[in-house]
Amino acid sequence: MESIQPQLISTSEHAPVNGNGATPFSQQTVVLTKQDSIELKWKANYWQAQYERLLEREAVLKAEVAAHEATIRDLKQRLYGTKSEKSSGSDSAGESKPASPRNRGQQPGSRGHGRSDRSALTVVAETHDLSAEAKRCPACGEAFLPFPGPEASTIIEVQVQAHIRRIQRTRYQKGCQCPQVAGIVTAPPAPRLIPKSPLGVSVWTMVLLDKYLYGRPTHRFCEALRHYGLPLAQGTVTDGLNRIAPLCEPLVAALLEWQMREKLFHGDETRWECVKRWKARRGSAGICG
Repeated sequence: MESIQPQLISTSEHAPVNGNGATPFSQQTVVLTKQDSIELKWKANYWQAQYERLLEREAVLKAEVAAHEATIRDLKQRLYGTKSEKSSGSDSAGESKPASPRNRGQQPGSRGHGRSDRSALTVVAETHDLSAEAKRCPACGEAFLPFPGPEASTIIEVQVQAHIRRIQRTRYQKGCQCPQVAGIVTAPPAPRLIPKSPLGVSVWTMVLLDKYLYGRPTHRFCEALRHYGLPLAQGTVTDGLNRIAPLCEPLVAALLEWQMREKLFHGDETRWECVKRWKARRGSAGICG
């Protein structure tokens, strides 16, 4: 049988031997029961385990804080840093590129491309002559004699001006009594991209090129037309593009079919940050970025 007598625990074994470093409790003993001793050991083990769990939790939290700080640094770099698709990132930001001994532009001794071919431009001939007073000698008033061959020079000009096509369709009245022919025969109307629209094909061609080739906003395009003498509302252009869209569906289908034949696709690295999704008027989902 195990003894249940109170156990004497002495702390004098852990006290210093010399008298100078002795603690006040080095000569005192504590009497505990075995139940109290078990409870103390259990509590010591419990708090030791809690301490180890706290250390593990602290390490996990430190790792999360480090990850969040890295994300914040990356977002700051994207928001406030230099934006360029040619840059390799923040790692190469401090590296200086070696200076190239080659100068920019046309290199000395290399073969050039020559002058640009402008033979397709329309030539508008102009004759600049002297005034009646300038054709005479200012000293004696004798008239100058014509010199064979004029002095020619060329100047390239660009002049864009909107105009109105006033179309008059000739009508004819039949002189016979044939029932197969209408009473009045009129010349066919001019072709229009949008029926009954006052804007001609050249205007819509300019709209499509300016918007989808040059990427200029619609309101800036309308401002440019205003300088050409054609005031055009932005709503008119937007409504016209919506009506033209069905005409482009065969072209989009053909482009998609041609693109799907390729094995590799080019992916632009430019991101599109999505803030929230919203429901459009016609039921299609939209993205606000």
